[in-house]
Amino acid sequence: MEQSASPYAHAGFSLRLGAFAIDFIIFMIGITVLAILLKTVGLSLVPDFEGMSFEEMMTAYSKDDGRMRAYNYTLTGLNILYYSYFESQDKMATPGKQLTGILVVQHNGEGLTLFQAICRNTGKILSQMILLVGFFMCIFTKNKQCLHDLLANSYVIRKPKI
Repeated sequence: MEQSASPYAHAGFSLRLGAFAIDFIIFMIGITVLAILLKTVGLSLVPDFEGMSFEEMMTAYSKDDGRMRAYNYTLTGLNILYYSYFESQDKMATPGKQLTGILVVQHNGEGLTLFQAICRNTGKILSQMILLVGFFMCIFTKNKQCLHDLLANSYVIRKPKI
């Protein structure tokens, strides 16, 4: 994929990492609240590993009857929806991106549609599968794009000063 020159001030790795850290904390607080609420009605979102050693957890995971996969798929789906919802709204950014002053745009500067945002954030799975290399690509690409940005033809830019 050839990269053309872009008129935007692109967000580098450190800004993106900062936004990710903030969003991770927000997301995990949300998941924790959801797990507590589900537990009050007798449901469990999180597998019960309390008191298990690491080896016991790995053994339980290897003998999984599908509940762990369901848990992992649920978290992945909620994560994709979290990022996609915020990035497709008028602010074009998750809370973490808003706090760090960056946003996600299309090549023409407009915000992403929900479908584009879902494609972009689903593309992050590929970056994870190749040992996170797709995330570090923004250090080396001309427009500071990660693999999922290239796949979705999107850019993460610094919010323009008005």
